[in-house]
Parts: sequence; structure tokens; C-alpha cells
Amino acid sequence: MVDDREKERKLELANKKLELELGDINLRLLRNVGKIISLKWNRDLWNEAKTKFKSIEEEDISNECKEQAAKIFDTFIIINKVYINEIGEGKFACTNEDLNSLEENCKEVLENIDAVNKYYPQIISDSKCSETKEGIKIAWELIPVARKFANIKDKLEQFNDKTTTWQDVESLYNEADSISGSTQLQSKFAENQKMWFFGDITLSVLSFVKEVNEGKDLPSHLFPSTIQELNFLQKIADEFPNLLNWAEKVYSSDEIENKSAKIKEMKEANEQLKSFVQEQRKKLGGTSNRPANNPQNSQDKKKIQDLQSEINSLNQKLAELQSQIESLSEKQNTNSANSTDEQQIQQQITGLQKKKEDTQIELDQKKNHQKQLKNKTNSSNSQSNSQTTNNQNNKFNWLYVVIPGGILLVICGIVIAYLMGKKNKERH
Repeated sequence: MVDDREKERKLELANKKLELELGDINLRLLRNVGKIISLKWNRDLWNEAKTKFKSIEEEDISNECKEQAAKIFDTFIIINKVYINEIGEGKFACTNEDLNSLEENCKEVLENIDAVNKYYPQIISDSKCSETKEGIKIAWELIPVARKFANIKDKLEQFNDKTTTWQDVESLYNEADSISGSTQLQSKFAENQKMWFFGDITLSVLSFVKEVNEGKDLPSHLFPSTIQELNFLQKIADEFPNLLNWAEKVYSSDEIENKSAKIKEMKEANEQLKSFVQEQRKKLGGTSNRPANNPQNSQDKKKIQDLQSEINSLNQKLAELQSQIESLSEKQNTNSANSTDEQQIQQQITGLQKKKEDTQIELDQKKNHQKQLKNKTNSSNSQSNSQTTNNQNNKFNWLYVVIPGGILLVICGIVIAYLMGKKNKERH
């Protein structure tokens, strides 16, 4: 009898200790909601909670501990929801480590959410359960595109100042530029991730020029030695305003610290880049070989941009039509009304399908037109670049450059965070 009471007392103390520990983990997770912290770090907390929960036999765990575990599960869902929303809105770039965690998290949430909803509806309601499952569908749609950018970013981070050239960087830039999505959601996501990667490249270029201007000792091979490399650096400078405009749209005013000062600083850095390119052209003796501004090319590029807007609009229209068709089909399947109503629904579906087919035809035409314009522009650029072939092997005589030292082309941090002076960005 005494032993039983002692066992009960120890079990009660163990449950109280577990309840406090789970509550502490939940608070730590809650503090991370809204912050851009590696998902792996949050997953480590989640795994810690599961380990502690298993420290007591399932049949001996108190209801209070079980409810606390359900609250942790709810917080865990919120953290993943915020992550999915923010990558969708372009708030930050994905890493393979985070994508691995996201995949594991989504699978685990799906495995457990129905049970938590059943036993703790006050924590995971029916509506939250459905909303979470829809959010996970979005995650599955975005992850394949995110992987492509994460893999390219991994390649960039493997670069080093001993062997990397600007042609290597340009190759990754072009690889990222070629990524697109097959759905409207994927397309928007791809454009945002693309801008993040371009931002990484831009910051590396601006950092390099800054160190040159400060007289730092840099490896000679880091200096552009061909017209092609200079053209790439010029392209970075020309695209900088678009990158800055995008960053201002992605981040709201309350997320921007010292906005005017930061923008001024980055614009000045970009002007230094332009000056650097001009100086290097003179040293290469290739000023006359710089591709001239082709008015026809400019017009074609404008048409390509306009067509992209139309393509995005048509993709959205297709998605809306498909949603209407699915809604009517569901209504048709569950409708117990008379045959007249069912016939009217079928007529609506047929009409929407016809609109969808017409929209798809229009979309394909615009995509083909855009492809033709891109091929035409690329062909024109290739002809321009072929004129510089004789200069491709010309190298600088950087006798005054001391080889030791240098900069990494790896970006330690996120460029838009730097551009906009964003706080509280922790990466673990």
C-alpha cells in the first residue's frame, strides 16, 4: 500500500515536471513565430518535446501533459504555416536544410492532425485542421521549385576566391534565370526566389568593387579579364534598380530600418560598380567592343515583359476557371435536386470548359510569341558577343596585386535584409 502511494507520488511529480518542461518548449517555439529562424532549429525543439513526452509511459501521462503536447503541436503548425506563407511572399530564400525540415514537418503534421483534432478540438478545430491540410498542399507545390534554387545556392556557396571566376558566377545566374513554374503559384514563387538569388550575386559584386576601391589585396583572377565578364558586371548594375524596387515591394514600411540611408548607400555602391566597369573596359582596350544599345532589342525586351504580364494574367484566369469547374462538379455530385437543376449545372460546366480551352489556346500563343522574341534577342546578343572573341583571352597585367587575401564570393547572410536593414534575422 505504501509502495503504491509512493509510486503515485513519484508519478505525479514526474507529470508536473513534464508539464513544466513542455510548457517551456512551447514558449520557446512561440517566441520564434514571425521570426526568420531555421526550421531545423524549431524542429530540434519539436523533437526535444517528443523525447520528453516519451519519458513517461503513455498510460501514466496526465491529461494536463497531453493537452500541453497538443498546444506544442498547434504552435509547431503555426511556425510551419508562417514559413510557407513567407517564402510564398518572397520574404526570404530557401535552403535545402530548411526544405528537408519542411518535408518532414508536413508529413508528421498530416500523420497526427486528425487525432489531435479529435481529442483536442478546442486546440485544433475542424476549420484549422482543414486549413492546415490546404497549406500543406501549397508546400508540396512549392518545394520542387524551391529545391532548384536551393541547389544553385549550394553551388554558389561552394565557390571560393582561389578558383572562381565571374564566368562561373554568370553561369549560375543564367541557370537561376531559366527556372520557371508550371502553375501560377509556382511562377510567382520562382520569380521571388530568382530575385533573392540575383540579390546574392549583386551583393557579391558590390562587395568586390568596394574592396577594390579600398585597396584590398585581391587575387588577380577575380578581376574581370574579358569583355564577357565586364558585360555581366554591367548587367548586374543595370538590373540593380529592379532588384531594389522588388525589395521595397516585398517588405512593408514597418520592416525597413533607416530606409533612405540604406537605399542611398546601395545606390552609391552601384554607381561605383558602373565606374569600375568603365575603367576596366579602358584597361582592356575594349570600349569599342561593348555591345551597343540595340533599339530593336529594347523594344523586344519590352514586348517580352508585357507578354509575361499577360501570361501571368491568363494563368490566373485558368486557375479561376478550374476552381469554378471543380466547385460546380462537386455541387453536381452532391446535389439531390431535380434533373433540371443538374442539367443547368452541366451547361455551366460545359461553358466554363469551353472558356478554359480558349484561354489555354491564347496562353499557348502568347508563350510561343514570347519564346520567339527571346530567341531573337538571344541571337542578336550572340552576334554582338562574337565580335569580342578576339579579346576573350586578353588578361590584365595586375603586377601590383598581392595574391594572398581576397574575398569569398559566398554571401554570408541575405542581401535584401542588408539592403533594407531588416532586424531580427537569425540563421542557425
